[in-house]
Amino acid sequence: MFEELNHPLEINFLNLESKDSKAELYVFDYFEKLGFSIKRFYFLKGSQPGIRGNHKHENCFQIIVAINNSSAIALRAFDSKEYTFTLTPFKNAVVIPRNYKIELMLEKDSICLALASDTFENTITTN
Repeated sequence: MFEELNHPLEINFLNLESKDSKAELYVFDYFEKLGFSIKRFYFLKGSQPGIRGNHKHENCFQIIVAINNSSAIALRAFDSKEYTFTLTPFKNAVVIPRNYKIELMLEKDSICLALASDTFENTITTN
């Protein structure tokens, strides 16, 4: 599904109504269609407003999920194209492995989950 993309994209989670009023259930059910395996996940929590990242992942697919609040993600390609997404629990981003510099703008106490196709030591290239 995502391995054929040539640019990042926004995805939406399904919002399923629960059988009772105790909780809302959000489902991402595309794992078989991803085209890559999840080998790592990590959380990011904003401790103060600012940018996290400023590095690139040349060989790693990532799905960035806003758990609470909203955050923004800016992907700056080295061919001058820029993609910006506002992440919410309903709108999340798929970052494809390209020559992007990733900047994640986290508000204080906002939390994001990242699902990655590679292990940590194989992903980061600074530039």
